[in-house]
Amino acid sequence: MKFMQIPIFFTRMWLVPVVFLETLKKHTFPIEKLERNSKEDYLPFYEKCNTTFDKILYCVRDPFEYSLSWGIRNITGKFNVYSMKERIETHGEDESYIVDLDFMKSKLDQYQRYLYWVKDNFSNAIEVVYDDLHNDVDLVLSNITGLDYSMKDEWGISLQEHSTLLYKMSLFYPIDLDYSDKLLRYQQTLIDDNKMFKDGMPIKMNTLQDKSKKVSNFLNCLETYNTFADSSNEFPLISEDQIYTRIERESEIYELVD
Repeated sequence: MKFMQIPIFFTRMWLVPVVFLETLKKHTFPIEKLERNSKEDYLPFYEKCNTTFDKILYCVRDPFEYSLSWGIRNITGKFNVYSMKERIETHGEDESYIVDLDFMKSKLDQYQRYLYWVKDNFSNAIEVVYDDLHNDVDLVLSNITGLDYSMKDEWGISLQEHSTLLYKMSLFYPIDLDYSDKLLRYQQTLIDDNKMFKDGMPIKMNTLQDKSKKVSNFLNCLETYNTFADSSNEFPLISEDQIYTRIERESEIYELVD
């Protein structure tokens, strides 16, 4: 959205964070402060948000892929990557991961609590489907902002095409070569002007196919998710055949073939 130079919309819009508990985990707080915060009444704050912001957005995604992705992040220590070099260094072809299944369970529980939290406190929140960002990020941004704006008209390439291109190039691009284009340089200009987050727009880290190849206990992860889904009665079970179907569908987006 920052590419479209519309920071004013963020004064009337709030994105409810999926990782609202992660902030506490990344910082060390005195125990007494954590205990005090747990007793505070946040309802006035939530009510203020509901009456202040014209739009409150929250992101939903497949809980299996959500928890699997966090399992990989737990190993790499990288929440996102912002250049082809960083992606290659973090998720190169030879990388392999053994996901901590207990950690994965904790992320499934957290995601379920997150959905309850949104429903309980932000009844008019607008759902943004994470997978839609892969299918057509430009359309998602247009729907969120209500702006009739085309990146392709101005830059000759859409955000969807640019994002897909950088991921595909990172699969074979020499790590010792620098890469830049007009859109990346424009990102840096926005960052320098404090109109965009300091790291810019992230690059796709791993497709589901990447994860299935690199996570050595992938099927154990799938079993862990299905056990959780079966006990929760809220999320669908996922078969191996469905995983293959998802991989094929996502490969079409990135035009990938083995």
